[in-house]
Amino acid sequence: MQVEVSDGVDVVLEPVSVTVINVDPLVDAGGPYTGQSGQELSIDGGSAVDPGGEEGLEYSWDLDGDGEFETEGLVVVLTPEEAGTFEIGFQVKDRNGGLGLVQTVLLESKERQDALLPLL
Repeated sequence: MQVEVSDGVDVVLEPVSVTVINVDPLVDAGGPYTGQSGQELSIDGGSAVDPGGEEGLEYSWDLDGDGEFETEGLVVVLTPEEAGTFEIGFQVKDRNGGLGLVQTVLLESKERQDALLPLL
């Protein structure tokens, strides 16, 4: 690639090299999410973007807090078995090795109301 340089009188073409650096994807896992134990809850990472404009991003989730991102997909469905507050992780990889990661999405699961009713 060449750049044209001018001082107003003379014009010179100078060779230049340009290095394009990959930018990590920007990750947003939404939330916080609230649901009830025993009922399905959709978690959506659809707000994640790659500033480099790449397509073909890989999305994965750590739904059990073990540090392993074993569940793939932009949107996942999970069913909390018990009430509580849980951390889940979301990561996005691009084809050039960029990695965006968020580990602080909180999931609050409340006990189902029908579980509190006495049996007759």
